[in-house]
Amino acid sequence: MKWHDGKPFTAEDVKFTLELMVDPNFRSWRKTGHEFVRDLTVVSPMEITWRMEKPFTPYPSILASTFITPKHLLGAEADRNTAAYNNAPVGTGPFKWKERVAGGYILLDANADYFGEGPHIERLVYNYVPDLNVMYTSSRPATLTSWVCNGSRPTIMTRRRTLPAGSSMSCRARRLNRSRSTWSARSSRMRP
Repeated sequence: MKWHDGKPFTAEDVKFTLELMVDPNFRSWRKTGHEFVRDLTVVSPMEITWRMEKPFTPYPSILASTFITPKHLLGAEADRNTAAYNNAPVGTGPFKWKERVAGGYILLDANADYFGEGPHIERLVYNYVPDLNVMYTSSRPATLTSWVCNGSRPTIMTRRRTLPAGSSMSCRARRLNRSRSTWSARSSRMRP
């Protein structure tokens, strides 16, 4: 397995990442569980061992969602929080970072050197959509083929029928507040 820049992915990268997670100067989105890791040892280029200070049952799940970072790119950085890598990440997956336009889009290109099967798509474009009106407008031409919505209104679900052929839509609706006054915004029977 290789990083997108062609360098080999090794156990040194895993060790570096696990040590980075508990570095007090590094702003990590999740440090939970990593603080119990002790005696990190690289056994071979593809094998690492450690012991846990105490049992922590969720750690395999936490470890599975920990993004391993390339030591050769971040290891020498004086401030890893502001490193260039943070705005142009290098990974090992089926898509390589191409570019990001703030407030516009993120562009990913297929990784021809991906070790697994695929990718079967040449390019992924993640567009930032500021509000529902822009999202509805974008759905009219064939420019939008998939929607992912967070905190969306139920009316979006009725719009599914008007999407262009071949499109898909995935919405995670906001959790309803089940208090009497807000159970249903359209119900005239609810009293504040």
